[in-house]
Amino acid sequence: SCDFRSCNLIFSGNDMKEIHSVNFSKSVLFDCKLVNLFLNSANMGETVFDNVEIINNKWRSVLVENMIIKNSILRDMRFASQNFDFLTIENLKTYNTIIPFPALPYIINGLTYLYKTADEISFTSCNSKNNRISKSEYIRLIDDFEIYYTYVNEYFPLANIMIAQERLNDAIYVTYLGIIQSLKLKNFRMIYQFCKLVQINPKFTIQYKKRLYQQIQLEIDKEELSKEDYKILNVYLGKIKDILLNTTI
Repeated sequence: SCDFRSCNLIFSGNDMKEIHSVNFSKSVLFDCKLVNLFLNSANMGETVFDNVEIINNKWRSVLVENMIIKNSILRDMRFASQNFDFLTIENLKTYNTIIPFPALPYIINGLTYLYKTADEISFTSCNSKNNRISKSEYIRLIDDFEIYYTYVNEYFPLANIMIAQERLNDAIYVTYLGIIQSLKLKNFRMIYQFCKLVQINPKFTIQYKKRLYQQIQLEIDKEELSKEDYKILNVYLGKIKDILLNTTI
């Protein structure tokens, strides 16, 4: 829960400076530079990067769930053993940056960014000569992604694909299926993530968000939940209500 403003971590030399096993969760980095840094086994959950330049960094095993990177630049970035599930990006610029192949459909706004950007971004691939594929090659595979995610009932990346392709009705349907599935599995955290997808996309109207919240309440009433289930659910229900009904966000 630290507040970093105009704070630069800039290291010179041939070797990156390693920062290992640190907790930056719920922190804010505003107007900062991170240069020549190896971030290893760090917690960045719920951290906000705003107007940050991240240059020649390597990230490994960094927790990014509910992290936001906005108005920022990634340059000469390398990611190793890195999970990007439920990271949110807004107004991002990248230069010579390589993203792990499976990551983008799980990044909120990730595929929307990919379809619109002209940035120098590529993706890891063990099937290519230089172990990476271009943005255009990746986009050509998205139809195959959709077939696979439909087969395995992975509704979150499916919704992300449909939102990026502006298939709003399909996205609404898949989001609803994902919420129902998550509720039956008692995975209340995932319901919150689906609602974040809805909240951040301007094409979802206030009326739809209110209707979705009502649907969630109705589906909760249908389920047989234990006291322990309700305790966990209540951790997320306030957040869900806030992001769907708070029109000022």
